[in-house]
Amino acid sequence: PAAMTDHLRASVPPARIPPFPLVRDRLLPMLKRGDRLPPATGYVVENRVARTSFTDDVVLCYVIRGPYQVTLVTEGMLRSWAVDGAALHALALRNLRAATEHLREEIGPARRDYLALDGFEAARLLAADLLIPPAITDPVLAIPHEHALLIRPAVDAPALAVEAARLAADAALPLTARLFRWTPGGPVALD
Repeated sequence: PAAMTDHLRASVPPARIPPFPLVRDRLLPMLKRGDRLPPATGYVVENRVARTSFTDDVVLCYVIRGPYQVTLVTEGMLRSWAVDGAALHALALRNLRAATEHLREEIGPARRDYLALDGFEAARLLAADLLIPPAITDPVLAIPHEHALLIRPAVDAPALAVEAARLAADAALPLTARLFRWTPGGPVALD
């Protein structure tokens, strides 16, 4: 069955690639469980989803945000656009930071919970410095599912770990119960 599945995937023609200038400002990072993405093998190279490992079970991928949908960025798109992974990440992160600043203008002051706002809550772990409430000086963060970013003081880490595990277990789009710390270089997973 696996050989037949790979054969069928390999026969899927390459996807149509939108022109880079039309999507450049709509590229965003997204965190997903690796098992929630199409397989990394089997498809023609042009159709393989561009991804990098984030944690043991979570991957960083990129999407083109459209009205009421997202389109996964493929390796073929990157080749067609002459954009490498580092440039894509930098552009997507810049777009996420701009979208996060706009979101903050809409919802008001920084808060501890970002839940089900626009579909990029967990990805905002990559820009958490824009979201951490000033009163939390030693924050820990959790992304139990794709639509949640939780921020607590480090002293509350044990309770946050329990909450994150519960939310991940009950989620339709679970990510991880692992906790993170924000550093100047970005999020770092806690052991």
